[in-house]
Amino acid sequence: MGLISGSVACTRFTVVAAPEEIDFESVPFRALQRGSILRESTGFVPFGPDEPYQTANRSWAFRIRTDQKKVDVHQLKERVKALVKVEMESVGPPSMKKIQELRKMAEDELLEDQSSTTKIIECVLDDHTLYVGTTAQSQLGSVTAALLKLGIQLDFKTPWIDAGLASESVDHIDYQDAGQSVIGCHYLKWLLSDPVVFPEVDKGLAKLMTPNGTTVSLRGTIHSELERYLDEEAEPLQLKLLFEDTQFTLDGLSFRISGLKVNPYKSQHWMEQLDARMERIKEVWAALDERFALYLASRGGIHEAN
Repeated sequence: MGLISGSVACTRFTVVAAPEEIDFESVPFRALQRGSILRESTGFVPFGPDEPYQTANRSWAFRIRTDQKKVDVHQLKERVKALVKVEMESVGPPSMKKIQELRKMAEDELLEDQSSTTKIIECVLDDHTLYVGTTAQSQLGSVTAALLKLGIQLDFKTPWIDAGLASESVDHIDYQDAGQSVIGCHYLKWLLSDPVVFPEVDKGLAKLMTPNGTTVSLRGTIHSELERYLDEEAEPLQLKLLFEDTQFTLDGLSFRISGLKVNPYKSQHWMEQLDARMERIKEVWAALDERFALYLASRGGIHEAN
């Protein structure tokens, strides 16, 4: 998943601080050289070789690339055993400290021969809003860390944070990430009353939390089961939705979307293709934000805990 092609996963951030001029080239990606014992390298790359980062006034498109080497755990165990055997034959049984040294030696040897794996995260920074082409928390951490090196500080963007609502605590729901709130689950449940929003029921996907703290996952034909759990006051943590002519999965707790089907908008230039797809992505976010405002208004403008 990304932003410029395929189905879209997207997380939004609000930029709370940034320099007047953003110099992505000050933190460039540097490839891991073969034979190097470095495990990881992260930096910024444009969407194409020698392409600009800035696409319009106060708008930038960039990718964060991470190359990583990992040692196979089985190879490491076998190599440590071999080194320990040599140590025993030459000087006697090694101490724990010596075994740790031998393990480090084995890791360094194996890393020299390992090829790296690559992960690329596509991002669009539009004035004070950052769109990130992933919902994976580990990758979002890499994004915030990389942008902090440029002097850019971020907060998760959700409609309840934008509205200044305090996150609610619920005994049976454990928040894992910053910005999460059961408010999003209440909104997701209310959203199903919208005449143009439906849960995908034939190839459905739902994740719910029951009042006794049991997590329930539903797949396939889920209509009757979903209705039953919602009637029993289960909180919808995640639902696959049909929204007008669009299909995507909305995570209620964190307000992130995944599996969003967007027209490929094939173009000869990547910038035109990205702009067309981002226009549709922003339309979906705007529609969700507008409906959240209606949700608040239906409760007198103040969210009430269930």
